[in-house]
Amino acid sequence: MNQRIFVEKKSAFDVESQKVLAELQEFTSLTRLKLYVIYDVFGAEQESWEKLQTVLLDAVADTVHTSNPAAEESSWFAMEYLPGQYDQRADSAEQAIQLVVGYKPSIRTGKLFVFNKVDDSELSKVKDYLINHVDSQEKDLLLIEKPSVPLPTEVLTIHGFTELNEVSLLQFHKEWSFSFDLDDLKFIQD
Repeated sequence: MNQRIFVEKKSAFDVESQKVLAELQEFTSLTRLKLYVIYDVFGAEQESWEKLQTVLLDAVADTVHTSNPAAEESSWFAMEYLPGQYDQRADSAEQAIQLVVGYKPSIRTGKLFVFNKVDDSELSKVKDYLINHVDSQEKDLLLIEKPSVPLPTEVLTIHGFTELNEVSLLQFHKEWSFSFDLDDLKFIQD
């Protein structure tokens, strides 16, 4: 069974929404913001779903939603880690669920940001500020599917790397366009 839930912190516990709103108010006209954590759970068994949810939320501090809680008069977007990026929240949830229910479902997490209605240019500014495109992307809430992560078919082996002299090593460094400097490459070579 594949299932998505949205976990909302109750107002008294919602420190992160307030912090993000304060940051965004420095350059936008936002007046309210609510943050939800999204859990996409893949391979969960129906009979253990209730027990599984106890791992994902705190009954005292959280409220759970089974559909997108964004109101029509609001602007919103969701984000998630890129496929292949390490997601600590998902990894921790998978391990805890395995201890509680005896099997390990696959989990992907994300965040849903819901705020007062804004125009497209302001929405774009908010997205640019909150989404780090190096490790994250906008999440499509219409899909509940586990992304496939392509595995490399062949790992390249560089023969003779440890024997390269300084001139050859410099050429090798330029050829591969490494972001680290030549001294780092020399350290790796040793």
